Amino acid sequence: MKVIDELPNVRRDDQIAIMYSILQEKEAGWSLKISDNIKIVVAGNTPEWSEIVSDLPKPLKGRVTFFRVDPPSIDEWYEYMNTQYGDKWDKFTYAYLKLYPADFLKNSDVPFENYPSPRSWTRLALQLYEYDGDDEMIDELSVGNVGKEVGVRFSSLRRTKMTEEEINNIITFPPKFEQIDMNRKLLLINSVASKIDKTNYTKYLEFIKYLQKHREFLMLLLNLATKDVRIILSIP
Repeated sequence: MKVIDELPNVRRDDQIAIMYSILQEKEAGWSLKISDNIKIVVAGNTPEWSEIVSDLPKPLKGRVTFFRVDPPSIDEWYEYMNTQYGDKWDKFTYAYLKLYPADFLKNSDVPFENYPSPRSWTRLALQLYEYDGDDEMIDELSVGNVGKEVGVRFSSLRRTKMTEEEINNIITFPPKFEQIDMNRKLLLINSVASKIDKTNYTKYLEFIKYLQKHREFLMLLLNLATKDVRIILSIP
């Protein structure tokens, strides 16, 4: 398979003209013939996501079949991150997106400001894993990757900490989980996921069993935990 990316960004007529023979005759010039066994895929953005795209000429559009590719879901993005990077990315980004799914992909026309997208969340998750613990850098990276509105909300929540006493009180008496708001539930789940390992997991078993009443939080906890912990708990 041969992929030609960002074709709608091409502005030169001579380069567009070459595509006629490539897409229909599979020829690039007089002497270069592309094998019939090679499929040619052309990709590009729509005008809503790129200011520099141009529509293709009608004769060129007549040579191709159009497919619209939807962005990944948050869980599909999570699976991609785990497959590509294992545990070496900031999983709080996934926890945040499960709580605020509308922030996963937002278009923006604010000049010189980024916007939330699967690509920018990936970049942010990798950078935060590297700079974890530097609060000022967290703020800058968050706004720099997903824009001011979402970035400030994300970094503010990520920097909020629950005390060890709060965490232990709920772990010791799980019904207290019902008494905290959604943001603190998220912070608690993230804290437990970051603390639990194969040497201390028994401490958290009662709390994990209690979360069966809140399956969405149970699955979030398991997804945030390391691969070793998921194996211990018989989670694939």
